[in-house]
Amino acid sequence: MRTAEYLVEWKGTDASGTPWPPSWEPEENCTGDLVATFERRVERVEGRRVTVSMQPLLHLVRSRVATTLLIAKTKARPRVHEVVVPELALADLGRAFLEMVRAPEVFTDASASRSPLPIVKTLETDGAITHQVNYTSLDQIASFCALEHFMGIDRGGGALRWRLGRASNMDLMLIGMPLQFTMCTNKLTAGLVSFSLTFPTVHVNGSTGRLTYPLMARGMLKEPAHRRACLSHVRAALPRRHPLRKKGWCALPLTVEALPLSVAIPA
Repeated sequence: MRTAEYLVEWKGTDASGTPWPPSWEPEENCTGDLVATFERRVERVEGRRVTVSMQPLLHLVRSRVATTLLIAKTKARPRVHEVVVPELALADLGRAFLEMVRAPEVFTDASASRSPLPIVKTLETDGAITHQVNYTSLDQIASFCALEHFMGIDRGGGALRWRLGRASNMDLMLIGMPLQFTMCTNKLTAGLVSFSLTFPTVHVNGSTGRLTYPLMARGMLKEPAHRRACLSHVRAALPRRHPLRKKGWCALPLTVEALPLSVAIPA
């Protein structure tokens, strides 16, 4: 069995005046005082606590979600996006971020006295452990995403991205349910994790108001109640000067998703 080795810095110089180079020495070549001094230094370094503000990381994650909506080609084919956040690869930062987002009230003016959302832990087949927080309410998703802060009020708000350009370019894109925050432990390197956000997008036709959902084998958006929730949210969040609002689309019952073509595209 190999004994511990220490990198020793030597005092003095050789005959030419050159300092002796450091060398790795086994523990038996080092005095007890030197080893004790080294261990005290290591203990002080490992015991240090660093205070980190989560606000810059929160801003970064939210802006990355907005950027994904801006650059993704989702107009014709809604899909499920995964946004990887390498800045949260340290386990302590990842856990702190999950603890923050599990209380969605911190992003709104609502009371923070509600019970926080659960952190769902799953043991994967490869032995890694996944920790996940799920936003299953569009109000929670809209509060977190706050697209108006990253796209400007003319391009989006809450969880809804819109385009207020030409009449032929009025389509919208909604961040659907659920929005998942996932942290997965790294089996090979202790203290490191992979952190990502996963969310579906829903396309809204700017002329008829028809919603198109991603092709998912399972998920919340397969259920009629959650699709109606998406429709209700879009109608409430639609900007006032969007043509759909002027055509009366927002006043339709939730059982009627789209405008008749005669109204949507008048002759």
